[in-house]
Amino acid sequence: MKQDYLEFLATKRSYIADAGFNYDPPEFLYDFQRIIVRRALRVGRFAIFADCGLGKTPMQLVWADAVSRRMQRPVLILTPLAVSEQTRREGNKFSMTPAPNDLAEIINHAEFLGIMSGKEVKSLTVVKPMMKNTYVHSNLM
Repeated sequence: MKQDYLEFLATKRSYIADAGFNYDPPEFLYDFQRIIVRRALRVGRFAIFADCGLGKTPMQLVWADAVSRRMQRPVLILTPLAVSEQTRREGNKFSMTPAPNDLAEIINHAEFLGIMSGKEVKSLTVVKPMMKNTYVHSNLM
């Protein structure tokens, strides 16, 4: 009976092929952070559920920078207002230069992705520049 159930469970398992790319993260990340970022970029669809103080912000910034460079397109980082200033500080700390504050670009992305209309973006957000080709969206609600 136990073996039948294990076989049944095995039929329910699904595997998704990697959709990302190989990348060697910078040395300023800790080894465990480099492993996480490397895997996130290789898999292509990934979430980082790290506890407080484990460096989610630097991992996020390195991930965004790698994706932006690879795709030759900007990356939009959505963050709560309380975290946006920390994200900016972390970017500066690791010499990731701020990008121009281009609200039109953010509106285009939000509309293209079907997230919200341009009017909604303008009425609900403060947009702060982060690093080159990367923007932070901070919801005021």
